[in-house]
Formats: sequence, C-alpha cells, structure tokens
Amino acid sequence: MQYRNALGASVGEDARVAYNAYVKYMNKTLVRKYLLELREQNPQFKDCTDDEILDKTGLRKDGMPTLAAVMSFSDFPQAAFPQLCVTAVVIPGYEMGDTWDGYRFMDNMHIDGTIADMADSAVAFVSRNMRTGVRFTEDAKRVDVPEYPREAVHEAVVNALLHRDYSFYTEGCPSGLRCIRTGLRYAAREAFMVLIHLPSMTRGSACAIRRLQLSRRQCMS
Repeated sequence: MQYRNALGASVGEDARVAYNAYVKYMNKTLVRKYLLELREQNPQFKDCTDDEILDKTGLRKDGMPTLAAVMSFSDFPQAAFPQLCVTAVVIPGYEMGDTWDGYRFMDNMHIDGTIADMADSAVAFVSRNMRTGVRFTEDAKRVDVPEYPREAVHEAVVNALLHRDYSFYTEGCPSGLRCIRTGLRYAAREAFMVLIHLPSMTRGSACAIRRLQLSRRQCMS
C-alpha cells in the first residue's frame, strides 16, 4: 500500500518488517486459506511455494513477517503493535468531554484483533448504538430500517483501517470511532452521527465516510 505518512513522505509502510513479531505466531488457518484463495484466483502463483508467495505479496521480508502480515494474520496483532487498535465511544454531545447527567460515555469499547476482526467489531458497536426504524410496504410487510445501512458503515470502517497511516511516526495512535448521541434527543433526525478519526485520513476513507452520511440521509428520509 503506497500512501503519504504523517510527515508527507510517500511510503509503503505496511511492507516494513515487524521485528517484534515472528512468522510462527501467524494464524496458520488464516494463512493457509489466503494461500489457497490466491492460488485459485491467480494462475501465476499456482506453482509457487508458500514461502515464495509470502515474499512476493509483501507478507514476509528477510524471513520476517511484515506489518501487513501481522495485522492480517496474527493471532493477536496488538502484542506487537499495542496501539494499532480502535477506540470506540458514544458521547452524549458533540465534542469529547461533553456529559449528560454525569455520564461522559454512553457506551465505550476497546477493539483489537486483525483488521478484519476490528472491522466486524466496530460495525457491531455502531449497530447496537443506533436506532432502527420501521416501515410498512404497500402489501403491509414490515421493513426494519437502521439509521445507517450496515454496508455503508462497514465500507467506511474498512476504508479507515486500511488507509490509515501505518508509519512509525503514528504507530502509537489508535484509530477512533466516535458515535455522537446529542443528549436524549433521540427523535431528532441528526441526533446520531458516526465519526471516524484516524492518523492522516486519506482521500479514500474520507470519501467512504461521505457516502456513509449520504446513505444515512437517504435511509431515514
């Protein structure tokens, strides 16, 4: 993945060696599944050994796993990179520090695991904190309508996790998922908002978040 880090340099930080991790700590089931799917989808890898594929796809370098391998296949990536996680909160206001009846957070969760695990947990966190409306079709069938379509939330979260700055300079900064519930104004159409904060947000993740907000307006209109 080629992008600009916090200092503006164009780098492929996910391909750097994770010196504090080892190949033996990778989840063998996940790696095996990845190799099988890659061989099925790409004929050029059909006759390659497992080690050759890992080297060619940037998951291993000099016999060591890269950051991409750790964040994708490790049993617990945060053992090597403790802050490459997601902190998710629901605040009863518009800004961090706002309170309601003594509550600073209405819900909070520390999310870790692989990128896929964190994405699933973050989407579940948003889902449990948003309202679900009910509509009836012309033939009297009930349709549940969430504030945000799950697909839009998933796209925004995955984009944020994939495109955040993984450079050494922001390694200590977790990604932030902030759900804003303005007090008890649950009836207000804009009472619930989802914001994703991450180091050096890229254009790709910003576009996904704009699509998320648009999907919500279309869903609730």
